[in-house]
Amino acid sequence: MMVGVAVYGAFMRNKVLESLAYRMRFAVGIPSYLLFVTVHFFIWRAVYQASPEAEIAGFNLGEILTYAAIAWIVRSFYYSRVDFEIAEDVRRGDVVRDLLRPVDFQLARMAEAFGESAFRFLVLTLPSALLVYLVFPVALPAGWIAGAAFGLSLLLSFVVYFQISYLVGLSAAFTEQAAGLIRAKAAAVELLSGFLVPLSFFPAWAEPILRWLPFRMVADVPLNLYLGRYDGREALLLLALQAAWALGLYALGRLAWRSVVRRLTIQGG
Repeated sequence: MMVGVAVYGAFMRNKVLESLAYRMRFAVGIPSYLLFVTVHFFIWRAVYQASPEAEIAGFNLGEILTYAAIAWIVRSFYYSRVDFEIAEDVRRGDVVRDLLRPVDFQLARMAEAFGESAFRFLVLTLPSALLVYLVFPVALPAGWIAGAAFGLSLLLSFVVYFQISYLVGLSAAFTEQAAGLIRAKAAAVELLSGFLVPLSFFPAWAEPILRWLPFRMVADVPLNLYLGRYDGREALLLLALQAAWALGLYALGRLAWRSVVRRLTIQGG
């Protein structure tokens, strides 16, 4: 067991070292994320100033500004290009080398993604968060329980996002070109997860549907836990639902990988 942990730890460490070689790419992301937060800050402020109501869809101005700012901070942690990387390996046939390794392909890729996210957390998420808190009127977590629940939920959101990206990346084995699906996945996650707009802003018929989709686990759940909008029992249920989606998507990913192995054809050999 310890040998297995060490092996996947090596995958994570190698990804950190690889990210270190491109550290300026992450550092440049700090002003970009600050710009995104600034744009959303002024958009939401204008919306609320034009509204006769102090609350819209259950959010007051202070809550929505905090929600929008923390959303970008959360994204800076969980985001990765694992779908594109897997799709390219499958398309080129490089995935055959993974078949020869005595490691689990899915766990190895998740370890690599976590290594990149850990690096992003140190060089992008933390500096961006510090600047956001200094520049904008962003509230801290609604108590230490909300903060702890948010931290755990953030880790689960990373797992859910990875599993979704993993499945999309594997689709290259069936489509031979997954670029369109990767772009569609990115748009779906940003819109349907509550990242760009809280789910309560959606039409009444759409909101209940969106709350049962896995996309919600990526942004809506951690952000609302941060704001303390759920009590202890509701928070535990949401964390359990996140974990259930993470496990369910993981199992689906294993089935998809077996199907890929059966259908994979390597061009030129």
